[in-house]
Amino acid sequence: GGESLLSPHDAPTSLIYHPNEKLIACGFESGFVRIFDILTTSTKYELEQHTGAVKRLVYTKDGSHLYSAATDGHISIFDAANEYMPLKTVACDIPSECVKLCLSSNGMYLASTGPESRSITIYDSKTLVPIKKLTCRKGAGEQGESGVFKNIFFLSPNSTSLVAFTDTKAD
Repeated sequence: GGESLLSPHDAPTSLIYHPNEKLIACGFESGFVRIFDILTTSTKYELEQHTGAVKRLVYTKDGSHLYSAATDGHISIFDAANEYMPLKTVACDIPSECVKLCLSSNGMYLASTGPESRSITIYDSKTLVPIKKLTCRKGAGEQGESGVFKNIFFLSPNSTSLVAFTDTKAD
């Protein structure tokens, strides 16, 4: 295979285990996503959809699809059941300082931060068509662009309701 997980030329920026196979997907500073076989430590696939650091990777519950989000502002879907064929890449204008990505447990919805640093967009997970945009209002005493999202997740499988955690500490 190509690069190893630990390479002097390309630093890993995200990592996720495949839910059913002995594979890990690793996002890199270069924008590459590499799929490694855990048993042999070899590179099985190398995906080149992004031009910025891949900050988030999410597998569907059954492992059939992989989603990636990067500092280039794009989200990509890969068909993990078909040699990680790229299915779609869309420009979502994710703010590079706070790339977050989560998938509802039923696999119907994908949420990401952006396009503004204080907003979250919910997408149809198959088409990446935006369904809903949520904006976080500033709390009492907040100044400037504080309140960057630290984590987001869906409340229930069939809902577009989210929980979002922010960091409102002053720098």
